[in-house]
Amino acid sequence: MTVRGGHVVRALLLAVLATAVLPPAGAWWLNARRIAATSERLASAVARVLPAPAGAVVCGPGRLPPTEIRFAGDIHRAWVTAASVNRESFGAGMPTDAWGQCFLLTDRWLLSAGPNGIVETPFAATQVVGDDIGMLVR
Repeated sequence: MTVRGGHVVRALLLAVLATAVLPPAGAWWLNARRIAATSERLASAVARVLPAPAGAVVCGPGRLPPTEIRFAGDIHRAWVTAASVNRESFGAGMPTDAWGQCFLLTDRWLLSAGPNGIVETPFAATQVVGDDIGMLVR
């Protein structure tokens, strides 16, 4: 029995497709879906939450982003160390972001740390920074 070159090339192409193309494409698709889901959750929640008291950061349902992340800067640490967990202030049915972390609420922002889990938006910013997903509440 002889092996034809075409079979070997096809098998090699299938192996490359299965190992080098499909996993990154799947990861990209999953990340895009999580960003879209978080944006939808945020848009529905921003209409029903009341701004937090001035200077307060409130964490709703979900887990608080960790304080010590290797590449996190002072902005992230300021948000997370100031946060207090208070699920009740968000009302019943408030979801987490698509990564299982809480939305962070201030007198200005309703914010998700986004895919990298690091808050990059300063408290006084007028638009989100980095991969954060957020909306102004006032």
